[in-house]
Amino acid sequence: MTNNAGITLPWPDKALELPQLASLPPDPDLAQARAATAAVELPQAVAGGDVEQVGSRIVLAFPTDLAQFPERTEFTARFRELSQLVSLGGSNATNIAQLAVRANTDRDLLERLLRIYGYYDATVTQSIAGLDPGQDQPSKDTKVRFDVQPGARYRFGAIDLGALPATGPDYPMLRSAFGIQSGDPLYSDHIVTARGKLDIALAENGYAFEKVPDADLLVDHRREQGDLTVPVTPGGKYDFGTIVSEMPRFLSARHLQEIARFKPGDLYKRSDVDDLRKAMYATGLVASVTATPIESRPPSDGTPGAVTLDIGMTKAKLRTIAGLVGYDSGDGFRLEGSWEHRNFFPPEGMLRLRAVAGTKEQLVGVTVRKNNFHGRDRVLTFDLYADTVQRTAYTARTLSFTATFEKLTTLIFQKPWTWGVGVELVATDEAEGV
Repeated sequence: MTNNAGITLPWPDKALELPQLASLPPDPDLAQARAATAAVELPQAVAGGDVEQVGSRIVLAFPTDLAQFPERTEFTARFRELSQLVSLGGSNATNIAQLAVRANTDRDLLERLLRIYGYYDATVTQSIAGLDPGQDQPSKDTKVRFDVQPGARYRFGAIDLGALPATGPDYPMLRSAFGIQSGDPLYSDHIVTARGKLDIALAENGYAFEKVPDADLLVDHRREQGDLTVPVTPGGKYDFGTIVSEMPRFLSARHLQEIARFKPGDLYKRSDVDDLRKAMYATGLVASVTATPIESRPPSDGTPGAVTLDIGMTKAKLRTIAGLVGYDSGDGFRLEGSWEHRNFFPPEGMLRLRAVAGTKEQLVGVTVRKNNFHGRDRVLTFDLYADTVQRTAYTARTLSFTATFEKLTTLIFQKPWTWGVGVELVATDEAEGV
């Protein structure tokens, strides 16, 4: 370079000498994958085992005797849903190391699933077949094989359900709802199901403050058993007391008691509380609901106590304004509007005002509707309107009043039978021509 204008640094006299870079350590996953490929061809079955194809690259081998693993079909389907080789794709793995990582993850998954089914001494052997020595890329013949040896299936040993025996006469029914007995196969999923069933049984039989915490399973490999502890706290038996509304001017306690499916003195049931919560949502007046039982009288001498149901809520949008403007060559201009307040007359008293101003029709009307009127889904409606129509063939002036009382079915609370009664009074003056 002859023109070095603006360059102040001296030009190097000799080429730069870069330090020698250290070689990267070998990939352990790739080394493990190569070590696992002793066989080039995947055998059709191991001695005494059945082979089942799970995915394009996955094979599971099980003992031939189904008695050693009776849950094999369910187990395989569950593994297929969770397998990384299936979900991430074993066939599109770019190299053997990637395939080996996914295979290792699936082997850990198989071991966890076997423990869920109670096989705590199970062994899973992983191998990759269909590789040539030194091959780094999987081919269409490369497959991952898992040989599953379940071993002995553990069973439930001692079962401790905390203070559940304190429920006295209800204990046999509640213990039966839990279901698991000593000596049953140790299936971990059954613990979750049993806890849920016991929780429901307690809450549906008066135990308003019951607690069924997480279970503690202690596995003893020497006995091949698992001791189960669930520290249940029944908390006493209760009847329904009164209902208290935190917003009495919006939805009063009396109104909530009318739409509830329980009365004071009835045995407490969580499903009845949930039903009341659904009924409140069905009104369209609330955005959220909380129902909290509060002890008002403790149990004594085998007599159930009483709980007050404290109802909290937040309001939903209560007003709606709608309008329509149009023109028709036959009817001319038409302006239509309405205003609605769904709780203008608490509780659940709707007021709707509507009007039509048009070339050939004018109307004013008012509608009052009381939902859940002295009972669930009972509706009382009053409608009054005055209407004037001017057509080429006739003119009409109408004053109408309608009152109806009906029992409705809804999407949430469907009924096989509905009924309704009503009365309509109409006064009209009609004449031919304009």
